[in-house]
Amino acid sequence: MHPHFAQFQKLAELSHETSALHQALIDFHQPKASSLVKGRNVMAGYARGWGLQFNIIRPFVQQDPIFRESVKLVEKTHLTHLVSLMNIFLIMKYGLPSQCGDIIEF
Repeated sequence: MHPHFAQFQKLAELSHETSALHQALIDFHQPKASSLVKGRNVMAGYARGWGLQFNIIRPFVQQDPIFRESVKLVEKTHLTHLVSLMNIFLIMKYGLPSQCGDIIEF
C-alpha cells in the first residue's frame, strides 16, 4: 500500500473526533514538499475528495456554523451540488491561510 493511503485512512479513524479531524485537515493543507505537484497540494485535494466522496468528512462540514450559514445564503440561488460547495468551503477554510494565488475549482 502506498504510504499516502495510510494518511487518508487516518481521516476515517478520526471522523467522530471533531477536534482531531480539524487538526488532520489543517495538517493535510500544509504545503509540504511531498504533497506539492506543480504548486498544487495534491494530498489536500485527495483528502477532501476521498473524505467527501465516502462520507467521512461530510458530517464534520455540515456541522460547521460558517458552512451552514453560507449554504442558507445561497440555497435558493446556486446550481452547484452540495459536495462541491463543501469542497470549496474546505479549500477556503484550510487551504487559503497557507497559500497565495488563484483558486480554480470546477
